[in-house]
Amino acid sequence: MSQYAFVARNEAFGYLLMNKGTEQLYAVRTDEALDFSDPSLFEYESSPGEWSTPSRILYRQTSPLRPDILCAPVMVEFNPTSACNERCHFCYVGDWLNSDAVQFPREGIAPFIENMVRAGVFRLIILGGEPFLYRHLAPLLDSACGHDLVVSLSTNGTVDRPDIWDRLVEYGVHLNVSFHSHLPEVEDSIVSRNGAFKMASRAIGALCARGFSPHVSTVVTAENVDKIEDTVKFLNNLGVKNVSLLHTQGSGSAKLAHQKCVSFDQFKDACYRATQRADALDMTVAATTNFPFLLYEDLSFNLGNGLARFMYGHPDGRRVMYVLNDGRVVGTLYQDLRVPLVAGNILREELSEIWARSTVLDEIRKLKPKQDCLNCQHFEYCRGGPTGNLRNVDDFSPPNCPRFVSQLQTE
Repeated sequence: MSQYAFVARNEAFGYLLMNKGTEQLYAVRTDEALDFSDPSLFEYESSPGEWSTPSRILYRQTSPLRPDILCAPVMVEFNPTSACNERCHFCYVGDWLNSDAVQFPREGIAPFIENMVRAGVFRLIILGGEPFLYRHLAPLLDSACGHDLVVSLSTNGTVDRPDIWDRLVEYGVHLNVSFHSHLPEVEDSIVSRNGAFKMASRAIGALCARGFSPHVSTVVTAENVDKIEDTVKFLNNLGVKNVSLLHTQGSGSAKLAHQKCVSFDQFKDACYRATQRADALDMTVAATTNFPFLLYEDLSFNLGNGLARFMYGHPDGRRVMYVLNDGRVVGTLYQDLRVPLVAGNILREELSEIWARSTVLDEIRKLKPKQDCLNCQHFEYCRGGPTGNLRNVDDFSPPNCPRFVSQLQTE
């Protein structure tokens, strides 16, 4: 476990800080050099109306190369392998899975992690494919956690690797397990693998019994939408305290599975029912969608926090970088990852240089929303939605958003 509660870095506007436990970001606008060795100088709102000071702050001195973007992505989504033992119809990288079965080289792990640290990246998210099928996952976790990165990992929970489970618990990795139904036949059908329900539920229960309750992600589909609240109850019985309900993304396999994707209205209703059940069970259910402001009428955003123009809107090119299993950097997952537009390669180039100089990333940043979006009350937060929405627009159709197309099936 890290001794640092916060991590900080230089930005063109001053400093950016992250609470490593909550992943909350804070902007400090100043031209003065701050002394991070004395954390008592910094106060943050730990809960509404309550202020605290961090115990220790890890400061990474970075050199912003441009004033119009962050000095580096806040997070890197890393896909060290394209291998997966399931075939979910909603997988947003589904057209890439097992495309070449390449595994990120072990000798590249240390340089990759050090490259991120030099650039000032706060958080590493390990995805896939199925990351437990990555042969060198143990040294990857050792290196990333040893450099005080905030590490998250998402798994389907069906691969038995005790050395990895032990590391996740020891390092306090932010663990996410995908699980989609309390009914064995439905879970197995959704992920296209017999026995998946038994293996995943057993892994979740074992982790909870160790006092390490994972976060669970459930994709709302036509197969599970009618009984989503029963899935929430089942997870609660296993010991899970936090669940995210995900709406499908318009990329990967989901592009060809519209009949299994629910509309935004169905997703909204499912979130309401699941939240009602969770409240009664003293657990938390959150919705993960590109349009959260359309789910809750009382949702508000602090546009004056100093991060709006850098942080609000879809993260592509703004606060996240995607790295594939051969080191290639891509700017968005809303493309065919078998033949992607490549921004650079993390094994041969400095991350900060790719982030600041890549024409591929700049093309994403220059994408503009439709005129109707500019007149929307939510524009300051949404900024036109996902990159896929901005690329696939014309002058004759409404914005690809549930506010204009209520039965939108994929985002």
